[in-house]
Amino acid sequence: MAKITPYTNLDFNQVKENLMAHLSNQDEFIGYDFAGTNMSVLVDIMAYNAYHNMQYYNMTLGETFLDSAVLKNSIISHAKELNYLPRSKRSAGALLNLVITVGGGQTSNSLVVPRGSTFLGRCGNISYNFLTTKAHIATRIGTTNQFELNDVAVFEGRYITEVLTHTNTTLSNSSIDTRSIRVFVNGEEFAYKAGIFGVSNNDKVFYLQPELNDAYSIQFGQTLFGYQPTATDEIEVSYRVTSGTQGNGIKSFSLNAGAIGATSVTVTPLGLSVGGADAESVQSVKQFAPKAFQVQNRAVTASDYEVLLKTQFPEIENISVYGGDEALPPQFGRVIVVVDVQGRDGAAETELALYKDFIQTKSPLTIEPIFKQADFIYAKANMNVTYSRNNALLNPAALEALVRDALTTYSEDNLNTFGATLSLSDLSYQLSLSDDSITSIAVTTEPMIDYKPNIGSISSPVFNFNQELSKPYPFSSANGLVGYNPCVASTRFTIDQTLVELQDDGTGIVQAIVANDPLRSVYSKNLGSIDYDTGTITLRDFIVASFEGSAIQISVKLAGRDFTAPKDRIFRMRQQDTTITTRAI
Repeated sequence: MAKITPYTNLDFNQVKENLMAHLSNQDEFIGYDFAGTNMSVLVDIMAYNAYHNMQYYNMTLGETFLDSAVLKNSIISHAKELNYLPRSKRSAGALLNLVITVGGGQTSNSLVVPRGSTFLGRCGNISYNFLTTKAHIATRIGTTNQFELNDVAVFEGRYITEVLTHTNTTLSNSSIDTRSIRVFVNGEEFAYKAGIFGVSNNDKVFYLQPELNDAYSIQFGQTLFGYQPTATDEIEVSYRVTSGTQGNGIKSFSLNAGAIGATSVTVTPLGLSVGGADAESVQSVKQFAPKAFQVQNRAVTASDYEVLLKTQFPEIENISVYGGDEALPPQFGRVIVVVDVQGRDGAAETELALYKDFIQTKSPLTIEPIFKQADFIYAKANMNVTYSRNNALLNPAALEALVRDALTTYSEDNLNTFGATLSLSDLSYQLSLSDDSITSIAVTTEPMIDYKPNIGSISSPVFNFNQELSKPYPFSSANGLVGYNPCVASTRFTIDQTLVELQDDGTGIVQAIVANDPLRSVYSKNLGSIDYDTGTITLRDFIVASFEGSAIQISVKLAGRDFTAPKDRIFRMRQQDTTITTRAI
């Protein structure tokens, strides 16, 4: 008997043709016209049945693997097997400064802003509730009737309390920010645990588990890895329900003064609300669940820290992790984590403390994580734009504006991260594409760091440019400073009532030069040192009385053309640091 040709793809017509070819080869049906008789109806039914079964089995088999699964519930089920907890919605957060005015009857020097205090955030005609997650204590300003409270962290959403039974611990809301979950059994609070390591049978802990249809459930330790509630125990869960990304970008906040016993409250946000996120997508779960399984919820390598922190805190935009032995000065037994969040430069101290609390339980016992907010490094740039007068459709001012817009785009696309490399040839090429009339762009840059000293305080700051610098010829007092071309330069600042600038002397010493002296005399011969090979500048016993602008800008000349930012600084190019000169030919 002839065999049916194997199916090579899920195609109904191919299945039907294979069946008809098979039947035509049977002795009972020699010369039978299957296409033109009622037999074609039976063949259609057989082909449909075969096609349906193949499609069903193909889909079923595909859903059994994480890579090929399509249905969200299947993907969540596979993630659960890998001990991966898909990220829930995240509340947008903001940092606020408060000035609270009370009546004359307040005698205490402190005032409590309780946990759960509701701030109203407004965006146009839409309002969102922002809540405090802990109690804060405001302190009296001098002898006035005003109290001050800084860096108050608030999060968008509303609190819900739910009573569960020991047999059904699935939470009823799918818009939970799981970071806010608090579990009480008979009034005693249980602590959240991400894993069973180190948990004994009667520890008061709970676990989170993803469930079908975007739900989460509270799990207990079955009296093996934590206390297991019984039918007589009362289980109460409180959590915050959030709007996710809708709470981002809010900059106007207010607080009902009467709710805290005040007459008025002035609220000053430190920036826009950021960090709000929707629940993790199925594509993200498929991508990160295997990586999280590799990490095993432990931070050992630099990439482990990055994966764990960025998965848990979606507001983190950039992160750099390196060993303490690479720091200046070295910090052995530590790992340095530098963080930059969306919408702000760096990260607030409250955010860094939250990140540290999260990662500390996943780090090796002998390693201490040190969190720092991101610092920045900039490029002092000069650009000479040559363009064809015959091809130019824009005036020089409009052409300069076009080049500046292209520079902003280039910085956002290629820089704005830790360890970014500025290639002058690539930058020149990309900017030259901004208009057809441009024939060439010559670019020179000097890396620059903004330093904001504490006025009147002694400090010994270290500035690491992490690259070989151009070493000038040694300075001699006989030749003077007029025409001398140093590696280091700075904006002006005041020390000991004298306006000065920084520059090096070519031998590794950093000097202070009198800024308003046309003869460029030396005010202080030794303020610190410079290592031309590593690009490290160290100032010693540095006391600043005042400085011009928003910061002291310290720039250096490179030995080469291209520049790679240090691992603890984000590279940016700013418009105010860029000079553009246009020339027509």
